[in-house]
Amino acid sequence: MTLPLISLLVPAYNHEKYIKETIDSLIAQTYPNLELIVIDDGSKDNTFAVLKSLEDVCHERFANVHFETQSNQGTCITLNRLIAQAQGEYIYIIASDDVAKPHAIQTLYNLIKGKPQYVLAFCDNEIINADSEVVNWDDKQNSISKGMGYATFWQYLVSEQKNIPSNPDEYGSYASLLHGNYIPNGYLIRRAAILESGGYQKEAPLEDWYMHLQLSKIGKYAFMPEVLFSYRWHDSNTIKQSQKMADYALKTLKFERDKIYKTQNQELIELFDDNTIKRKVKLKLGSFLSLAKVRQIDERYWELCVGNSVFRIYKNARF
Repeated sequence: MTLPLISLLVPAYNHEKYIKETIDSLIAQTYPNLELIVIDDGSKDNTFAVLKSLEDVCHERFANVHFETQSNQGTCITLNRLIAQAQGEYIYIIASDDVAKPHAIQTLYNLIKGKPQYVLAFCDNEIINADSEVVNWDDKQNSISKGMGYATFWQYLVSEQKNIPSNPDEYGSYASLLHGNYIPNGYLIRRAAILESGGYQKEAPLEDWYMHLQLSKIGKYAFMPEVLFSYRWHDSNTIKQSQKMADYALKTLKFERDKIYKTQNQELIELFDDNTIKRKVKLKLGSFLSLAKVRQIDERYWELCVGNSVFRIYKNARF
């Protein structure tokens, strides 16, 4: 039986030092039926030249190869263009400085083949530095020597994030993901699901988190607790810019809120509110009177409930 085609999608940007290692790791995949699509998003270095030098060997390995360069459009537009060109039943997205283990795609495919309820399979990541050396993280995601701190991305996430479900069957649930993204890199997605999601949106700048929120509404996630991916950690990682990331998270969550409110899907609206609106009751007298602090995404207030009437008090609601 012919195995389904899997599309390898690489958004490339300013990674002349690393892109050959990335492409080599895809060439080395044990899964046979693959296509490779790479878009260079206006790199200012020789990323595209390095990529073009690999074109002949890529044509020998892959069922289809497409390389192109464009003026800088940003991550979301680039990802949507890559997806639009993909022909595979599954999609595997990898940044142009990361590395996939040789059996990564085969392992993830085996995890969800014949299980249409699963839209995504993900795995654990090791962390590599700018010199491709495996390192560990401390609790601030600083690189430290092996044998200290956290050896993998998943170990770090489980320890530092409190929203990861205790039951693996609930990994990737919409409710848990509303508290933050805990899905490491190097995952395999059903193309039909990512098309159903509507693609990436530039108004939601944390594109990975946004896409996981969309996919979690469509199907389930499967997890392989094995290191199948090497995640590159160096000075240019966006995630290190804490204030910028906080702003991106807020914009992404606001966009998601507006999106689901427009659908008028009460189940999703209730899930969103239950997992993003925080209430701390300060006073409660039976069912007649209560006073609570309320924190929403972009506002804070006191909520006074008297019988069936609810009042919001905004003055001095700084907490």
